[in-house]
Amino acid sequence: MRRISLVCLLLCVGFSLLACARRGGAAAVREETVSGDLPVAVVEDPPAAEAETEIEHWQDQLLAVAAEYRHYTKISDDPDWAPTMCRAPIPMTALKSQATTKKAHGRKLYFLWVKDSDAYSYDALAALTENKPAEMKKQPVGQALVKESYHPADPDGKSRTLGEPSGLFVMLKLDPDTPGTDAGWVYGTVSPDGKKVTAAGLIESCMDCHDEAGEERLFGPPVSDFRVPRTPPEK
Repeated sequence: MRRISLVCLLLCVGFSLLACARRGGAAAVREETVSGDLPVAVVEDPPAAEAETEIEHWQDQLLAVAAEYRHYTKISDDPDWAPTMCRAPIPMTALKSQATTKKAHGRKLYFLWVKDSDAYSYDALAALTENKPAEMKKQPVGQALVKESYHPADPDGKSRTLGEPSGLFVMLKLDPDTPGTDAGWVYGTVSPDGKKVTAAGLIESCMDCHDEAGEERLFGPPVSDFRVPRTPPEK
């Protein structure tokens, strides 16, 4: 009688655990034998969930940048003091990408937008006082850059006339210790309408190039744009 009671008890416990596991949909169930060779249901820890993709992990932050970048500073052809006070500012024109045709930016025209334009500059003081090559300033957490790229209207790639939009190339700066980033930088590509992230995270093609730029991962404004702020010319 005692053996029958024990069997009933074990079976009840086993069926109860099995039912709970099925309702939860997460735990795995297997059978083991204990004393008396009685089958008992054993609930195992659920397997680790599949790691979310890089796009899923970063898309909210990248889409936020894509939605607001038109409120950033447009760096391309950013006007300086004119030689005379009556001269109009230099018009905004697209820059021709200097990347080779085999790279992501190749044969594209772009406008560059920067969230913190003051930080996106060279350390002019150090370059002038210490007589050393100008280096990029340390970029703050939250810095974001967007290259708004276009296919050239002229198939030969020589004209600066804009053709169809090509997409957005985004760099977003987080804390340098953030896992899954390149010294804090998250790279991303977004569809031309800013609605879909097409690549994100540690994008190899981006890193291969930007790693060459040093600690801050930025090449900075064109060398011709490196200048100490000027005042209007004397009369």
